Amino acid sequence: MCNAFETLGTPAVYPGHAITISLVILSIYGSPEAALKESEQVVSDTTLPGAGGNVYSALSFLDYICKGMPLDEAFEMADRWWAQCDDQKSFLPARWKAGQDQADSLKERLRAKLSGAKQE
Repeated sequence: MCNAFETLGTPAVYPGHAITISLVILSIYGSPEAALKESEQVVSDTTLPGAGGNVYSALSFLDYICKGMPLDEAFEMADRWWAQCDDQKSFLPARWKAGQDQADSLKERLRAKLSGAKQE
């Protein structure tokens, strides 16, 4: 059983950036397609870090990628969602920055994981 700390190496910043949650989802479910097929299970998976709405955002992020959105564009979209979550960039800037820094540090790992999932 995979857990978020094993995948991330550090606790996830709550309520969870879509990039951070997506990396954990892929570690558990193997591919975006598998996670999307099991979306009801994913959103109720208590091993995932993050609030329910942010888990849905992670699934939407993965869905956009499956539908052909370029990954850099999807990263920008996920970063906008994170900034808008609870309007935290304006009202909770320390939390926004911590979550954004965490997601930024995971982007290349997520890129590699997605590339590997496409090859399998």
